[in-house]
Amino acid sequence: MPRRPLQLSDLPLRLEYYLLRYPTSCARARQYLRRLCKQHDLPDAAAAIEDALARAETLGLLDDTALARGIVGSGEGRGDSRLRLKARLLARNLPSAGEALDSHDEWAALQRFAQRRRLEASLLAAPDAASSQKVLAKLLRAGFPPDLVKRWRASVSRASESG
Repeated sequence: MPRRPLQLSDLPLRLEYYLLRYPTSCARARQYLRRLCKQHDLPDAAAAIEDALARAETLGLLDDTALARGIVGSGEGRGDSRLRLKARLLARNLPSAGEALDSHDEWAALQRFAQRRRLEASLLAAPDAASSQKVLAKLLRAGFPPDLVKRWRASVSRASESG
């Protein structure tokens, strides 16, 4: 039995299914609906798209601020730098989600990153300056500021000297 053609009245339900499967930004949801309408040759779909987006926001399925907070929260757990989180937000079409980054603690993120990668042990076991530079370069490539990396190196050195 062939599927019935997509109609404008189907857009809110299709968007709900999409958002339940893929948490996404409002801009990407709009792109999805436009692509769907183009694939099914639905003319004059702008009003139906905006209605579907408004319904999804009302249902709480589409919330850019909550999505940004979730991305930042998961990034903090991994030890992502502010720069990496900002790039991830921009990649998800969330450029105005800077308030989600306001609570980001860069020092804690650097420590978490170093702990997950076991960089402290690598730095202490480094036999020469070139090996220790490789460890510091990992932190810099991860997007941490140079002054913070120097501070981390100094704290590791102090900790190894004291105990």
